[in-house]
Amino acid sequence: GDKMEIKNSIAKRLKKNLFFGFGVALVVTIIGIYLTFKVLIDKESKSSLEKTALSLKESIYWQGQNDLKDPFLLAESSEVKRIYLSLKNEVGDLSKVTDENRKIFEKYGRQLRDTVEPILSRLEKETGERPKIHFHLPGPRSFVRTWKKPGEDVKLDDLSGFRFAVASAQKSQKPVTGIEPGREGLVYRAIIPIVVNGEVVGSVEGGNHLSIYLERFLKAKPSLTHYAIILKKD
Repeated sequence: GDKMEIKNSIAKRLKKNLFFGFGVALVVTIIGIYLTFKVLIDKESKSSLEKTALSLKESIYWQGQNDLKDPFLLAESSEVKRIYLSLKNEVGDLSKVTDENRKIFEKYGRQLRDTVEPILSRLEKETGERPKIHFHLPGPRSFVRTWKKPGEDVKLDDLSGFRFAVASAQKSQKPVTGIEPGREGLVYRAIIPIVVNGEVVGSVEGGNHLSIYLERFLKAKPSLTHYAIILKKD
């Protein structure tokens, strides 16, 4: 009887150990499968995210390059250059606005607005969107904001303390494009210097809010439904 009890006890223990071992093996297998799939999914997600990021950068770049044509057209306009040169002949230094010469700057600013208005209206008819064109003076200093109504469009405020892209374009005499913060958020800007006989007499800026570019990108990517813009303080 004792021998039978011992045999039954050993059998029970073996059976228990067998089930326990099988359970451990099953759990280990499940964890292994989960980790394998997780690594694969994470790798696939990372690859998909990288592809999306690259596609987005390319999309923004090419949309920005397309926006480059309007300010370039105006920067090369002989009529625009004539107005800047006429102003320079009258005031001497285009970067210095004083109480004495302010009225002269404002007069030529209104002339510039009147001169480019037909061009902007034509571009609006062709594209369905009115270009937001900002003319600058050297310094840089604001000259004419074409999206403002007459009377509010000619502003001669100093931009040198915060519009570094404009300063860079004027200093290098080369176009500058890229994303820059503004009063209404992030804007993809294209800035073209106005150069006459090797001298920068001003610059022209065009562009669009980054949100417009992102919305266009989303339309081409139906699998993407939302986006967030996260900015570092610096």
